Amino acid sequence: MPEPNDVPGVQRFVGMVKYLSKFLPSLSNKCEPLNRLTHNNTDWHWGEEQQQAFQEIKHLVSIAPVLRYFDQRIPLEGQGDASEKVLGFALLQNDQPITYASRSLTPAETPHSQIEKELLALVFGLERNHVYMYGHRLKLWTDH
Repeated sequence: MPEPNDVPGVQRFVGMVKYLSKFLPSLSNKCEPLNRLTHNNTDWHWGEEQQQAFQEIKHLVSIAPVLRYFDQRIPLEGQGDASEKVLGFALLQNDQPITYASRSLTPAETPHSQIEKELLALVFGLERNHVYMYGHRLKLWTDH
């Protein structure tokens, strides 16, 4: 797949890989250099950072994800994490991932404290994966 050469090309590529986001850990973080090219009033400049992100995402998509099947009998754990720009969440059983979820922070969320961002990552993960959690006990973890 050739690298995108304009904003619509980047949007198509990112949209395509976001469809696979539940299988790809930290996808939003990896897409961030590409997403910056799509902001309004941003000059097009495909640099080394974008090329590296593009190649890394292509590699991620090409390898088989190792996800376990959901088993209602096994306890669930959720792990949330946040950085300056991205939220991430993993739903696990026996320390093996069932699904991943990530997204970029909005401009309104960016100024929040780190502990608030970590909590937001947990809330995001719970909302995204609620179908797995109904009627189940759940342990939630963050690194803060």
